[in-house]
Amino acid sequence: MPPIITTLQPILAPYEGKPLLTPKEANMLTYHLIERLMEHSCDKSVLKLLARYLSKQTYEELVTERIINHYCGYPLCDFRDPGRIKEVQVNQLVSKLKLPKSYNHKYCCKKHYQCSEFYKQQLTTDALFSRTKLDLPQFHPKAPESSIILLDDIFDPVGTSNPDDIMLLLREMSISDPQLETDELIDKFSNIVIHEKNIE
Repeated sequence: MPPIITTLQPILAPYEGKPLLTPKEANMLTYHLIERLMEHSCDKSVLKLLARYLSKQTYEELVTERIINHYCGYPLCDFRDPGRIKEVQVNQLVSKLKLPKSYNHKYCCKKHYQCSEFYKQQLTTDALFSRTKLDLPQFHPKAPESSIILLDDIFDPVGTSNPDDIMLLLREMSISDPQLETDELIDKFSNIVIHEKNIE
């Protein structure tokens, strides 16, 4: 059963009410969250809440740990296949190239690769111990998780989407990386399959 927010409360409880964490506390919290999710999927509310605690780097660490354990890198997915999802050793030059279908050994499908990248781009680069206002109630309007948008929310059950909905999300989403151009982000999600319906 995917972890829901109540199942994470024992991990979060020691740090709730603290507006600022020490580096040691931040490291311990991050460690326990990654440990809990590296072999378990979670629901959407948990993934959104994790934006309060994860940075781009720690999210990548979570994805890597999931792959090492042969799970799809996207935390909402419980797909596991030791023959397909695995760490692949590549040199640094190759790892920087955007090779076609290079996501195949990290994710169960292109959709989950896109969803994962969409989520990651909304995370901050700030270290957890440098963040303030961690004592805000969960999903408070000013809390980071309240501005997180999941690409899953606009996919219909067969994985199709409306391009207008995607463009609206790209305008609304909070991007913490000023170097990321909107055109680059749109290009990253440009191959989403869209089926048009004829209305008579």
